[in-house]
This record gives sequence, structure tokens and C-alpha cells, in this order.
Amino acid sequence: MKEIFEKDIFNKTGTYTILKELGDILKEKKIHLVIAESCTGGLIGHLITEIPGSSEYFNGSFVVYTNILKKRILKVPRTLLRKYSAVSREVAMAMAKGAKKIGKADVSIAVTGIAGPSSGYEGKQIGLVYVAICLVKNHIRIKEFSFSGDRSAIKMKAALAAMDFLLKEIQT
Repeated sequence: MKEIFEKDIFNKTGTYTILKELGDILKEKKIHLVIAESCTGGLIGHLITEIPGSSEYFNGSFVVYTNILKKRILKVPRTLLRKYSAVSREVAMAMAKGAKKIGKADVSIAVTGIAGPSSGYEGKQIGLVYVAICLVKNHIRIKEFSFSGDRSAIKMKAALAAMDFLLKEIQT
């Protein structure tokens, strides 16, 4: 995974440095985070809560694996899901906005993608992942990733890439 990130993501004890660094900055800046996860299935929330003191900045996570939950919980418009599919920039942005509003947080991360073993989406490859971040004043940043590996590897890469993306955005 080092090829994805600019620096080594593990410290000497095997702990993810991204998580610790992200948590420290969120605490320092008094920023509260909420997450909307689809293809990562709650992995980001799990990783964040592995860091002691995460309750100071982590409001929680919405695991919205199906379109029905994306619509009902995060208020993703049905028209976006029909027009672009759940694995799209547009839906990732709507998920981030909905999570931030409903989760009453300062920032949010939303992740949607295809972890495999099959795609199920015409023209979209396994490993395609969209990460959207909704910042203060609802400014949205989005990135598209193309990961390789098996299902577990894609989920882990997506989770770490999302946190690395947020870390870079809030450091500026």
C-alpha cells in the first residue's frame, strides 16, 4: 500500500500513522467527523475507533450498503442513483453532504465503490472507488481511485486513502 501514500503508513509497532495523525489534528482543531460508508462496510469507523480518544472527534458512521439506505438515511436523491449509479462522483458527494448534516459534524467522508469479486455495474471495474469529503461551509472535495487486489485489500486501501485524503485537506 505504500505506493498509494506519500509516506509509510505504519509506525514501528504496526499502528497506522495516518489514523493517529488525523486524530491529533481533528482534536487540535476541535473538528468533529462523521462517515458514510458503502463499499468499506464500516471499516473506516472501525479503524478510527482503534485510536484511544477518538470519541473526542468522531461522531459516528453510517454504513449504507444498499441504495435504499442511501436514500432513507442520507437522503441521496433517487434521481442521482438512477442516472449515475451508486458508484459515482455524484452519489459520493450526496452521501458526504447527507452524512454531515444528519451526523451533525464539521466534516464528513463518504466512500462508495466496487470491492469485488464482481462489478455488477456496466462499464465500471472492480477497484473503482469514489471518496468525497464535505468540509466547512459544505465545500466538497472528491477523488476517484482505482485499486487492485482482492476484496479485503480494496476495502483497506479505500479506507486508508479516505483518511489520508481528509488528513491532507484539513492540514491546509
